[in-house]
Amino acid sequence: MPLDSLAVTVSLSLSIATQSLSVAPLSSVTHGEFELYRKFELALRQQVVHVDAPVQLAAWNILTNARVLDLLPPLEKCIAKAEGYLEPIEDNVGILEAYLKSWNSGALDRAATRGSVAYTLVLHHLSSFIFNSYSGDTLSLRNKLVKSLLRDCSHKQHHEGMMLNLIRYKKPCTFQMPDQNVGSPIERSSIEKKIEVLREACERNSSLLTEVKKLKSSL
Repeated sequence: MPLDSLAVTVSLSLSIATQSLSVAPLSSVTHGEFELYRKFELALRQQVVHVDAPVQLAAWNILTNARVLDLLPPLEKCIAKAEGYLEPIEDNVGILEAYLKSWNSGALDRAATRGSVAYTLVLHHLSSFIFNSYSGDTLSLRNKLVKSLLRDCSHKQHHEGMMLNLIRYKKPCTFQMPDQNVGSPIERSSIEKKIEVLREACERNSSLLTEVKKLKSSL
């Protein structure tokens, strides 16, 4: 199928899904629904298919609201190469805030446990934006994201591991989970820089700074 036709097919599938799919059919995957999930997966890609941000956002919100982000496959089992999902770094405010909403609402919890591509996307794009891609124009958004994540972590102990993953995140080929050794000088230097970014984003909020200190002690 030509790439432009594929993009149209994805858009139409999402339009139909928005009107007709409910939590029940999404949660019990048949063969036909598996094919639909593949279209959702394609809709989350940024490269090759050239899916517009509104389509990506619609796909993400449908899966979040249905609490089925965990049903997407791991990154290594997706249709395309990893770069198609991870590059370029996401800077669309609506999509970043949708990722944050999924994180804070708990809609991402099972995806994190099962290693779904949805969780990898959120880790990759939030981590990249927060720690690498911000500038003067996006500083307020970075601070907003960090503050929300830290508040969430302070109220939900089971999200601490996800937050540690966010701090330790690297691209999948070198990604390290919290129980792995990150004691090398290079790793420690990278972690320290990220901790400093979190501190700056707190804007002297004492309760959030306490949460950063707690996270640092767990690294």
